[in-house]
Amino acid sequence: RAGAGDVIFVAADTADLPVAYLLMEPDGHVDHLYIHPDHTRCGLATQLLAAAETHARREEFSRLYTEASDLA
Repeated sequence: RAGAGDVIFVAADTADLPVAYLLMEPDGHVDHLYIHPDHTRCGLATQLLAAAETHARREEFSRLYTEASDLA
């Protein structure tokens, strides 16, 4: 999806293995935010969302949005 213009932010552990990611579409839609269960409650979602917000501001997006379930 990166080839279609989506931006993917990845968080890695100390072994440089991916443990979380956020996928944002070119219009500011946050389509995926996934954290491996072994890495929840470590602040990764907050860091990924902050990176997405920084990118959106730099690219002058008018908004960030998602459709999330209550469980999410």
